[in-house]
This record gives sequence, structure tokens and C-alpha cells, in this order.
Amino acid sequence: LPQEARAFAEVDKAWRSIMSKAKETPHFLTLAEPHNRYEHQFKVANVKLDEVQKGLADYLEVKRNYFPRFFFLSNDQLLEIL
Repeated sequence: LPQEARAFAEVDKAWRSIMSKAKETPHFLTLAEPHNRYEHQFKVANVKLDEVQKGLADYLEVKRNYFPRFFFLSNDQLLEIL
């Protein structure tokens, strides 16, 4: 999970950066201009988040294989336990 944690941290940093710029800019249309490349950043972030989610699901599947009782728990409940 360390690799997934790093990927999530990158996405979180990019998101916070974009949101701080959005807060500073009074007009959304200036942010939406193509030269800002936010659309590309959002697409890259979505790909990374999909990878993080897959890695987390794989990790939880391993834990469920070790402890069959975990199959009755949702991913959120299992994360709270672990």
C-alpha cells in the first residue's frame, strides 16, 4: 500500500492546488481555459485514483482470504478494523 499512498498524496496535492487557485480566481471561465490544462490534470488524477482503489481492493482481498469472517464486512468496515 505505500505506492498507493504516494499516488493518493499526489492526487490530493494537485486537487488542493487547483482548489486554492479556484478560490483566488473570481471567474471560473479563466480557470477553464485550455492553457491551464486542468482537464488533463483531472484525467490523470482519475487514473491514479482508479489505481489506488484497485490496490486497496487487492489488499483487502488478501486480508479476507486470511480471515474468512471478513467476507461479511464491507470495505469501509474492514478498513476501520484494520
